[in-house]
Amino acid sequence: MEKMKSENIKTDDAITDFNEIIELCRQYLIEQQHKEEASYNYALLRIFSSILLTSSETVSLLREGYSEGALALSRRLYEGLVITDFMIKKYHENDNKVLERFLYAHAVSAIKEDLCMLEYKLKEDSNENEKNSAKKLIGNLKKQLNDIRDEIGISKDELFKDYWWTGYKSFAELASKTDFSRDYMYIKASNKIHFNASSIFNYIDTSEQGILIGDSERGAELPLWFATTVFTTIVGLIYSIFPCLCNEKILTRCWKLYEKTNFLMKNKV
Repeated sequence: MEKMKSENIKTDDAITDFNEIIELCRQYLIEQQHKEEASYNYALLRIFSSILLTSSETVSLLREGYSEGALALSRRLYEGLVITDFMIKKYHENDNKVLERFLYAHAVSAIKEDLCMLEYKLKEDSNENEKNSAKKLIGNLKKQLNDIRDEIGISKDELFKDYWWTGYKSFAELASKTDFSRDYMYIKASNKIHFNASSIFNYIDTSEQGILIGDSERGAELPLWFATTVFTTIVGLIYSIFPCLCNEKILTRCWKLYEKTNFLMKNKV
């Protein structure tokens, strides 16, 4: 690739490139006409589709000058990378147990959300008939969770935490078992999600004094670099195993974009 010069590459152009690549991925998935099935191919399709959606949201924030929010969303992309790597490893191991759990996970989440809503209603509602109705529904939902436990053969003590289906107790533990354990950038992106002192006082764009209360003209390079680096890695992983989800043309464009954003990050154009 030709040696890049600062006058030949701009942040806005790189953001546009990122958006075009996302659209290429979408069109390719549509053309393949995937079907719902109990397979790792379908599982990775759902994961990659979610990654594309988060990437589009990240691009929207970058275009509008909200680099803080874009970096926060980039953490979700990193989590998608960890899940992608984990699932590909399980595919190589022919681990159908993890696949089965993954395909049940969304149903478990829906039941847990309904339980939370009903337990709140039970606590706050003064109408006895409504309370009795809520108790009955709670009992039915708990039975559904137990039925799922029996179906996939897990302990009655299983609490169905966020990453229960992986067999690990937390995301940190899961990440440590992949090739992409948490690092400095994950922590930095996490600080933009959590409402802590770091997110309140520290901004990506430090070119202006004062308190940030809206969009910013600068600071897109860091979240753009992080998002595109993670995205390119995900595409590379998926293409190596499931080329029906993305093709070589997409991967090539991703690598070119990575080189651009890496250049922007180093030179802060």
